[in-house]
Amino acid sequence: MNFMRSFIERFVASGHRDRDQKLIELLGQKRAQYLLDTGLSIETVEGEYLRMLRGDLGYKFSGYSPIHNPDRNEIHFNLAYATNHFEGMEVMRGAEFGALSSHDRKRFEKSVRNDGPSLFDAFNDEMEIRGPYLTARQNHREQASKILRDLVIQHPRGIAFGEFAATAQQSLFLKRAELGDVIVELAKQRVIQATWQERGGQKPVTNDLILPYG
Repeated sequence: MNFMRSFIERFVASGHRDRDQKLIELLGQKRAQYLLDTGLSIETVEGEYLRMLRGDLGYKFSGYSPIHNPDRNEIHFNLAYATNHFEGMEVMRGAEFGALSSHDRKRFEKSVRNDGPSLFDAFNDEMEIRGPYLTARQNHREQASKILRDLVIQHPRGIAFGEFAATAQQSLFLKRAELGDVIVELAKQRVIQATWQERGGQKPVTNDLILPYG
């Protein structure tokens, strides 16, 4: 689904006379009223929309991919997606990385053309082009350890790595292999049991059980 952030934000941020009715049409009466009572912002609307996909429409996983405006450093729209299979989240995060890292590069190249020649032009091919998407991914890598720590506590009896990773991917722009690397580090810190070592593996795969340590 194409969640037009820039369009919806105009309804949220203004006293548009149809605001409340449009919010009900988007989220349903109960969810719309909850946001009107507790605080309405574009971020709360987006979060409630994903919860609506899971809670009301019955999907197991849902997430966003942000598409930034090529001319301004802001999200133009979000691609919202939902799936009942953990592989769906991995497919979407992989496709997202391929498309949006390229989008970051194109935004960078456009800014260079608009700004004129630079002393660093000769090094552009070697430089890491980190636009808003890749910057967000870097932040998510830094946040991943805490998020996975909190998540494993919610599953004291264990959860298959594929399901575990997909749950984390709902909020993290990371691929499953990247999350696996974080889990290996958490196992070294005795936060998570290294169950994959029982089969001689170096890191978890989809069916390996993720269990809290101790």
